[in-house]
Amino acid sequence: FFPPTTIEDDDDGSRPDKKLRLDWVYGFRGRDVKQNLVVLPSSGELVYFVAAVVVLYDRKFSSQKHYLGHSEEVTCLAVHPNGRFVATGQNAGKTPDTGAHVRVWDGVSLSTYAVVGLGSLQVGVTCINFSERDAHGSNGGDMASGDLLMAIDDSDRHVLTVWEWQTEKMLAKTTTTTDPVVSGCFYPIDESILVTYGREHVHFWRLFWDKGRKVMRDRLSGNFEEDVPKFVTSLCFSPTGDVITGDSTGAILIWSRDNNSVFSINEDLSLQTRKAHKKSVSALCMLGDGTLLSGGGNEVKAWDSISNYCLVKERVLPESAGHVRSLVPISAGGLDGSIFVSTTRNKVLEGSLQLKFKVVIQGHVEELWAVESHPLEQTFVSAGHDQTVVKWSAMSHAPVWRVNVENPCTSISIDPKGRLIALGTTAGKVVILNSYNGIQLTTVLVGGAQVNALSFSPDGRRLAVGTFDGLIQIYYLTEEGQKFFSSETTALKHNNMFIMHMDWSVDCKYIQACLGDYDLIYCAWQNLDRGDVINVVSRSQYRDLTLVGDSRGRARLYKWPCSHLKSGYQNTKVYSSNVTCASFTCDDTYVITSGGNDAALMQFSVLDPVNT
Repeated sequence: FFPPTTIEDDDDGSRPDKKLRLDWVYGFRGRDVKQNLVVLPSSGELVYFVAAVVVLYDRKFSSQKHYLGHSEEVTCLAVHPNGRFVATGQNAGKTPDTGAHVRVWDGVSLSTYAVVGLGSLQVGVTCINFSERDAHGSNGGDMASGDLLMAIDDSDRHVLTVWEWQTEKMLAKTTTTTDPVVSGCFYPIDESILVTYGREHVHFWRLFWDKGRKVMRDRLSGNFEEDVPKFVTSLCFSPTGDVITGDSTGAILIWSRDNNSVFSINEDLSLQTRKAHKKSVSALCMLGDGTLLSGGGNEVKAWDSISNYCLVKERVLPESAGHVRSLVPISAGGLDGSIFVSTTRNKVLEGSLQLKFKVVIQGHVEELWAVESHPLEQTFVSAGHDQTVVKWSAMSHAPVWRVNVENPCTSISIDPKGRLIALGTTAGKVVILNSYNGIQLTTVLVGGAQVNALSFSPDGRRLAVGTFDGLIQIYYLTEEGQKFFSSETTALKHNNMFIMHMDWSVDCKYIQACLGDYDLIYCAWQNLDRGDVINVVSRSQYRDLTLVGDSRGRARLYKWPCSHLKSGYQNTKVYSSNVTCASFTCDDTYVITSGGNDAALMQFSVLDPVNT
């Protein structure tokens, strides 16, 4: 191991005198979750989750707050009837204190009021919901209503539990089914009844007292009478108490309740909606004026429940927006018709069926392994498996430009003068973009293997390209300032182990490469558990800090140099899985990180501890 030549021997192994504070979460997660967007009635803020962070976004002031109480990936959320409290559920981690549970917290102060289900809920939390009435079935005021919380876990038998959340006391528990469960909720007219739905089923449950305790029994399966859909995918309620379901066949069915509390399909009301959408009905939302909104594929439709659910309006979203994931009224009751639409392309749109939809939140969709800060500006560039490349402003948090490329992106490097952006792809190509406007300048075919690593030399005249088959190739710029690469290359190969990272010496004569066997990467880490992997290391521009990210979502800030076996660090954890990228901005004001599968892109301020 050849240490840097400029190191001063002043490493005392203590913690750095800086900390990270989360400033901004870029993007939205809608690709693979349902219960992930609400409007907080008390403030009008959008509430959604990305990785292990819950974001409260104020569009008016373009500001974010972050609830950071979770230790693992957040999976669902619900708002209390008082419009201020929020409940969020998470997946289980590897240790007992990071098990699956639900946290109830204040949307204004971000204070945690209750931790529910730790040790009882298994694997993860599929869905949660507050009751609309108090525990005795009557409507109440601020805290009287919503004192019950239901949760379904992600265990094999999808256990349904009901909690008095203020005391963190479980009131009732039952297994539901071994089939996948999409979601569940209280029946708002009679909250001794709960509804769950998923693969080939809608189940109705009754809560009642037995020998001084609440139990759930009398599960009644909804009778579809005709062909049972493969999945019931969405559910809401009409003002009169009918249950409305959407399913994978594109049908919307209306279930009415008889005097014996038995629900059955109302054929008259369901006549016009049995072929509501061409694709699965992913979202249902009842507005205060009796208009039912439904989303299926890229269609949003409005139905008049007062006129036997006749179709009154429809809109088709642009294909680039993706398919509908959820529909959320902007104002209470949605009487003005304005809604938010979250999509499977990780976007949130704002508009109505009368007005054009516009994008208010967007980010990457698939894995994100290529992020780098601009060397001279407070900007950074992200390039994902979704073939999208975005240059972001770290000050306004808005895109400077956004372009699409031909192949999924896996690596990135920006030249020292900030003119050129090199992108490695899964197809063995390197794409060169103009940093100022995103225009594609040229494409270099390196070979058939994925390009895992890219690094411009400090003088900006050469580009090292590392591939999955263990090859490093050096490409030369034709002359200073030119945007084209010559065909003259130098190929280096150590063994067949894939290249992960590369680093040039200051004089551009040597390259240090980290291979897939992690020979060099353990220099700045400690206390790794078996199977844990270090993915990224980034050194600050002023060479006083080092940021390291691992496979369990942890980012640790060390002093640089970091040569002691037990060096102190500042720990931050906002991801559940891989930290895939880490980069200090040009003046070390911010750190940019990303997490792989959920495309979570986050910005932290680097602050003195007294300011965090």
